[in-house]
Amino acid sequence: MPSFILPTETVYGWGCAAEVGPRAAAAGYRRALLVTDSGVRKAGLTERVEASLQEAGLACEVFDSVSPNPRDTEAEACLAAIRSADADLLVAIGGGSVMDCAKAAGVLRANGGRTRDWSILMEGQLPPKPCIPLYALTTTTGTGSETSGGAVITFDYGREARKGGVGNCQPALAFLDPELVVSLPAGILVASGLDALTHATESYVSQRATLFTRAFSAQAIRTLARVLPAAAEAARTPDADRRESMEGMLYAANIAGRSMLGGLGQVHALSHVVSAHFDTAHGYTNAVMLTSILTHHQDRLQPLLAEMGYLLGEPSCAPGLNEAVAAGRAIDAIARLRETVGAPARLRDLNVPQESLAQMALDAALPEPNQNPCPATHEDFQTMYERAW
Repeated sequence: MPSFILPTETVYGWGCAAEVGPRAAAAGYRRALLVTDSGVRKAGLTERVEASLQEAGLACEVFDSVSPNPRDTEAEACLAAIRSADADLLVAIGGGSVMDCAKAAGVLRANGGRTRDWSILMEGQLPPKPCIPLYALTTTTGTGSETSGGAVITFDYGREARKGGVGNCQPALAFLDPELVVSLPAGILVASGLDALTHATESYVSQRATLFTRAFSAQAIRTLARVLPAAAEAARTPDADRRESMEGMLYAANIAGRSMLGGLGQVHALSHVVSAHFDTAHGYTNAVMLTSILTHHQDRLQPLLAEMGYLLGEPSCAPGLNEAVAAGRAIDAIARLRETVGAPARLRDLNVPQESLAQMALDAALPEPNQNPCPATHEDFQTMYERAW
């Protein structure tokens, strides 16, 4: 029978990053590897956590060689750092890329092998053992990786690159500290916020959604429609007070991450192919593909899209109005929100060449469980790419 569980404990509040060390010591850990990227480290966002671990008596080493779309080779380099430090705890500080790299490395530490051995899309399998203990601290407001049990890794595949998931890597603890995101640059804020909106939207219309997951989706959509424009404007305004809007963004991104238990599908699948080929920003690519894919399935999703429009604050989508009309206006509301926050609207804006669309459609083949929101063929995928271009 279906079940619903939220296995990751979440610690939240201003300054909660300082609790990492005491909680790790109380849990009996002795040696930590802090995983981050060079930009986060240079910004000084890891210093308080490093001090917290050391003051609590844990040895701490740092691995900061993670790129925006982490590759299997980076996860394997992180594994080498885990072994060198003899770490019994991973502490990931960064966006989804950092957390995904740490998760994949933790899976390798627990199960052995290579990263591709534990990715179903690379003809691997689900790891039988969970990753070693991981504490996750997000420095962006979108991925929800601090709550999810999966990691997305880019694999070198001959002359091409492909993205695939690695599972069984649920963080033990998530820390939501607004101090780590309050200075987030506008571009990263917008991209990550649209990523969160895509999580909430895609899970809301998923065939595998439940009443439990849609509760998270609905609250995330409602909150992001309100706080993302305000947060983007504040990020672009010198000396603006960003505290309230960034608290809202951190909350919305986290619950959007929890909504993913309802299932993602074609939006993320087609977006991952684009970013694997052209290294595009994940959140922007999701936002471009989202409206195209919802439009493709609009007739079959009318009731859910009408509800979504209401959650987005679209007046013409109030309950009781024509669902067919409301569905179209809901998609328009997403496009307007994307424009309001200054995000790209087309694949061509992301420097994706038109001649690549046919091959990407072939590369985006999905296994049946991921065929959300409705089944589609690679011909449908090409139509979706063309509409997005």
